[in-house]
This record gives sequence, C-alpha cells and structure tokens, in this order.
Amino acid sequence: MDSRWVKILWRKASPSGANTVHLGLVWRWGPAGLLSKGQVEDMTDEIPIACCLSNEELRTREATLLAQFKSALVTTEELADGYLFRIPGDKEWLAAAAELIAAERECCPFLRFELIAEPGMGPVTVRMTGPPGTKLFLESILV
Repeated sequence: MDSRWVKILWRKASPSGANTVHLGLVWRWGPAGLLSKGQVEDMTDEIPIACCLSNEELRTREATLLAQFKSALVTTEELADGYLFRIPGDKEWLAAAAELIAAERECCPFLRFELIAEPGMGPVTVRMTGPPGTKLFLESILV
C-alpha cells in the first residue's frame, strides 16, 4: 500500500465557553492523489497521525533508513495497534534500529517504540504502535 495519511486537529470552544469540542479533518493520499477524506469529532488531546517530513525528505528517508531497516527484517508481526519487527541481533542492526527510532521520533511524534535486544546476541525486536490509524500509516512506509 502506498498512501499517506494526514490528520489536522483543532479545538473549538462551545458558545458558552464551558466545553471544548475537538475536531479534525483526515485526508488519505495515494499515488493518484486524494483517496479519501472525512471529519471526526472529539479528538481530545490526540497527537496527529502525520509525518512532518517534506516530500523530498520522506523520499530520502525511504531510500536510506527505511530501506536499510526493511532489508534487515527477519519477521513482521501484525498487532492490533501497529507492528512488531524482528531484525538480526548484531550491533550493526541494533545501531540501525536505534537510528531509525531516533529519526522517526522527531517527525512522527504519535509513534510509540519498544526496542528489545534478546540475550546471547539473539534477534532485536522493534515494536511500533500508536493511536488508531497508526497501523495503516506503518503499512504505507514499512510493510
């Protein structure tokens, strides 16, 4: 799947000023352009599911860090809220996983990462999860 999701959120106070309504617009783009859009409500304190990289920066990331990480994948497991990726346990791949996590944390703040290095130089597990929509986002860049 080659599509991108963008979610824009804003807060709107009720006329009385007592309540705040959280609104958002969601767009999904594919190679041919806009695939779908919709409006959602009550997105209280949600971090938007969006990558802040420009198109050029994203292409560079896909050609470097993401391509390197994908080339090392031993297994990929689908989770309810994301994916679990396993890569070889040597220090080169552990460093590559850490570099990817550090980079993705800056541009995709909605992602949650867990990095597990098994004993005896066993495989490295990278678990990437987040709020609803994260799984589809990860499919568009890593699966």
